[in-house]
Amino acid sequence: MPGDITLLYRGSEQCPLGQILDAALVHHSTGVTTHRVLGFYAIVLITRGQGTYADVNHKPISVSTGDLFVLFPDVAHRYGPSRSSRWDEIYISFRGAIFDLWRQAGLLTPERPVFRLGATTPWIARFTDVVDVPEADPIVRQIMMVGRLQAVLSDIVTSQRVSVESNAQLWLTEACHLLESELAEDMDCHWIAEKVGLSYDRFRKKFAKEVGVTPFQYRSNQRLEAARKMLLETEMSLKEIAASVGFFDEFAFSNRFKQAVGMSPRAFRQETRSPSA
Repeated sequence: MPGDITLLYRGSEQCPLGQILDAALVHHSTGVTTHRVLGFYAIVLITRGQGTYADVNHKPISVSTGDLFVLFPDVAHRYGPSRSSRWDEIYISFRGAIFDLWRQAGLLTPERPVFRLGATTPWIARFTDVVDVPEADPIVRQIMMVGRLQAVLSDIVTSQRVSVESNAQLWLTEACHLLESELAEDMDCHWIAEKVGLSYDRFRKKFAKEVGVTPFQYRSNQRLEAARKMLLETEMSLKEIAASVGFFDEFAFSNRFKQAVGMSPRAFRQETRSPSA
């Protein structure tokens, strides 16, 4: 897991209930490229980027920003960002009898290692809060951290169950979120279809039926809307705006914008900023 590591906690205090081993933020992580086996649990939240998770029970599962996976003792696994890239993550590792009970009860199970959590900011705060406890007797401190971690795990499991219950439209919400993100980058709609659990043909047809445009057209519209806001609200050059919404150059951006809006980006900016009569 090479990268820039900001250690949030590391300790060796023993507690009969359980033990938080360490927690850290990792920027530019390359993940774990070959299968390994741990002697403890860990939860890993991707805070930026995309890639895959795989273990002895699962072929590679696509994961991206806002996804969390659980690592189990004695379950060989590997994970990491897409080829030739890196991602950011935050993790907490832990062990103990209380967490074994979670596993025995099926609340945490190797059969369902990945959770789709969505927005990362509140979860990063929750992870940080687990280990941000006042100095105290080592056993008392561990009990406090274990209690906080169980609260986080409870919310993770609950959020997943709520998501399953509302799964009828969850795929559309997730697809729109992905299509609206990272507008400067190319995005493969086949990958989005896989993320929402549909074949590409079924995804394209269902999306068009629900939204009225194809996924490609929807993303194109989002790029133009983002560009329109930048023209109105910033002093960015046309070249900078073009790059920020995924166009190869200013010429291609200007042509596409004029087709959609009826005037060039430069004319649009001048028109909307002209003082009214």
